[in-house]
Amino acid sequence: MGERKWRYLALGTALVLASLFFVMLLYGVSVGVNLTRSQPYRLFLILGDRPFGRGDLVAFCFPGSRYYEEGTLFVKEVRGGPGDRLEIGEDRTVWLNGAFLDTVRATDSKGRPVEPFYFRGAIPEGFYFLYAGVPNSYDSRYYGLAERERIVGKVIPLF
Repeated sequence: MGERKWRYLALGTALVLASLFFVMLLYGVSVGVNLTRSQPYRLFLILGDRPFGRGDLVAFCFPGSRYYEEGTLFVKEVRGGPGDRLEIGEDRTVWLNGAFLDTVRATDSKGRPVEPFYFRGAIPEGFYFLYAGVPNSYDSRYYGLAERERIVGKVIPLF
């Protein structure tokens, strides 16, 4: 291929990518990358300000802890919402709407003690129980309920 054709190909590719980026911004879509084992997916589309419900993956800005800085983007599944009954007790078991969900680990991956988020009652309006059914996942079992204001959008996994 001649030099002129390469230039046209490069220019065409740049225009397509710029157009795609503009359309994504226009519709509130962004891309997220997961570098941990907390989800089986590595690349996501984040659909900002879209409705979501139980079973959907969402991206949210983490409030901060000894493990992650405030504002770290997490992707988790919505398992419980306002009005759902949640119980995380001293025995480290997690029950949602009367059904057993999981347990809370006693130590983290480095052997340090981990305290669960103890809770018993109805999830209040504007809060969600976020979960990832992966053994080492850092989710609402540990950091508590996620506020609606921190949820960035619904997530569509790509791969």
